[in-house]
Amino acid sequence: MNTHAPDLEIFSKLIQINTKECPLSEYFNRFLKTIGIYSGLLRCTLCFLDTIHEEMIALAGYGLQYHEIEKAHYKLGEGIIGIVANSGKPMIIPNVQNEPRFLNRTQARDLEHRVISFICVPIILNGQVKATLSADRENGNIEQLKHDIELLQLAAYLIMPRLSTCQNIFGQGKTIPNDFPFISYSNKMKKIINEINQVAPFNTTVLIQGESGTGKELIATYIQRKSLRNSKPFIKINCAALPESLIESELFGYEKGAFTGANERHKGKFELAHTGTLFLDELGDMSLSTQAKLLRILQEKEFERIGGSETLKVDVRIIAATNKNLAEMVQKGTFREDLFYRLNVFPLYTFPLRERKEDIIPLANYFIEKFCKENKKRIIKISTPVIEKFLSYPWYGNVRELANIVERAIILSNEKGIIEIESLPDFITQQTKKQTEQQIKTLEEHLEEVEKELIVNALNTSKGNMVKACKILGITERMLGLRMKKYALDYKKFRI
Repeated sequence: MNTHAPDLEIFSKLIQINTKECPLSEYFNRFLKTIGIYSGLLRCTLCFLDTIHEEMIALAGYGLQYHEIEKAHYKLGEGIIGIVANSGKPMIIPNVQNEPRFLNRTQARDLEHRVISFICVPIILNGQVKATLSADRENGNIEQLKHDIELLQLAAYLIMPRLSTCQNIFGQGKTIPNDFPFISYSNKMKKIINEINQVAPFNTTVLIQGESGTGKELIATYIQRKSLRNSKPFIKINCAALPESLIESELFGYEKGAFTGANERHKGKFELAHTGTLFLDELGDMSLSTQAKLLRILQEKEFERIGGSETLKVDVRIIAATNKNLAEMVQKGTFREDLFYRLNVFPLYTFPLRERKEDIIPLANYFIEKFCKENKKRIIKISTPVIEKFLSYPWYGNVRELANIVERAIILSNEKGIIEIESLPDFITQQTKKQTEQQIKTLEEHLEEVEKELIVNALNTSKGNMVKACKILGITERMLGLRMKKYALDYKKFRI
């Protein structure tokens, strides 16, 4: 056989690549390059299934220019790669010139002067074809090509773990109930979703805590829709959006003549939500005096309108939400402890996006599809550098910030329908660069600590003898002197 290296050597090198942590694009390029160089294959391409557009998109390629890789996208059933993705079976094409189904979409091959053979294998994750691995060989005989197929199939097993971590890059659908308003693959969110489905049918008070933009209102809406009160009123009020002078009148209502401008009776949110659900958003911004009145309603199920004497009975389920830490506010005296425990019957915590990175790319794809429909624009894919920036950015604005960035990127995407790094705002690229610099600084500080500890140990062992300490450390006296000056060490203090 005409392989450049034994299979054992090839897989040894591939395993070495698998053990090293690096960005996905770098990993894929190294992986394909190793296969190509050591097996004698001319070109290797890794394509991934974009389920939104039902086509195979090239993630990486060896022996191909970037502009050639961009051209490699195939509808399911289209071209050899599309056929393999659709059938789940490998294919061997001894001579692509004799195969009308071979499209040569990258235009990277000289088919007039060379006989090119082509092989392609499916990569199956969770019982479905999610990717393909393909390659060219010049004038390959059938036995060689069968061996190449086996080589690619084994390589596919090695690449699967990394592929499985990014299998949601092109939107693989929800792994949670179809009617749930969240797109989530993370175990953290799955646990919360299970808790939400358990509490929804009951009349239990729910307190949702989490950062802004994490979907607290979506959760509240879903709970109401799944409750026994789903046909009853669902009233929402944002406690932070109203000034203190208005919050009480909005919650409890008022009688005609209760204050200047009260020209007629006004029903409050509690009265409007009778027999249904009241969602109190940003509850942590409520004043202590309003908290006391809210506590009474929760305890007694009754209240009076402002300026009125009639006691009104209400049957309301409360769902509250806040982006503040109420437990800390209780300790500081800015939130009533008795109200906190009255509300905290069934607590739910929404995790920030940076703590569930598995959801970033699926969410990005959801927003791409949404905004493309709204703006009648077609996006083929997110480039790998953009994916890496998305995964490393901290997303302090959470899902809301991601949606804004994606909408902007769609507007600025290139004419090929690809979201490139240039489509992102500067603060994202600068933020990720800053993070890298901080990591390097932390590493330098760590190395300095280790170096200082080694010097101190050597001076202790040598009892302050500089010559012996230098021998222990394997450095010159001048080098040791400079380092001791750097760390403010005095050899005399080590003498006994």
